[in-house]
Amino acid sequence: MAQFGRGEHQPSRELRGAAAESAAAAGAKKKAKGGGDDGGGDAVAEMLDSMPRQDISKQLTAKLLGQYEHKDWKVRKKLSDEVEAILKEAGHRIEPNGINDLMDVMKKSMKDPNKAVVRAYVALLGQLAEAVGAPINKFRKKCFVPMLSGLSDK
Repeated sequence: MAQFGRGEHQPSRELRGAAAESAAAAGAKKKAKGGGDDGGGDAVAEMLDSMPRQDISKQLTAKLLGQYEHKDWKVRKKLSDEVEAILKEAGHRIEPNGINDLMDVMKKSMKDPNKAVVRAYVALLGQLAEAVGAPINKFRKKCFVPMLSGLSDK
C-alpha cells in the first residue's frame, strides 16, 4: 500500500452519473484556484451559508434594549438572557441587518462594573457572532475591540 503525504489522500469511492460530473467540476474549479483537498470544509460552509436566516430586528424593541440602563444588575443580565432566547427561537441563524442598536448596547455592556453582567454579555457576543456568521465583521471595531480591552484591564 502506497503512503500518501498530508493532503494527498485519494478517495476510494467511485461516483456515477450527475454526482460524478459535479465532483469533477468541483475538482477542476478547486485546482484552478490552486487549492488541494481540504476534507470538504468548503462544502459545509457553503451549506451553512445557504440556510435561511431570520430577521430579529422587530423583537429587539426599545423597551427590551432599555433594560440595559436599569440600576439593578439582575435586570441588565436578564436582557442577555432574553436576547439568548430570541436567538434560540431563530435557530441561531439571524440576519445582520437590524442589530445595530443591540451592538451599541453590547459595546456599553463591556464597561459594566458588575463582572457577572460582563461575563453574560461576552457569552452573548460569542453566540451573536456564530448566529450572524461572516457579516459580523462589520461590528468588529464596535464590539470586539472594547471586549478585548475590557478583558485585558482586569
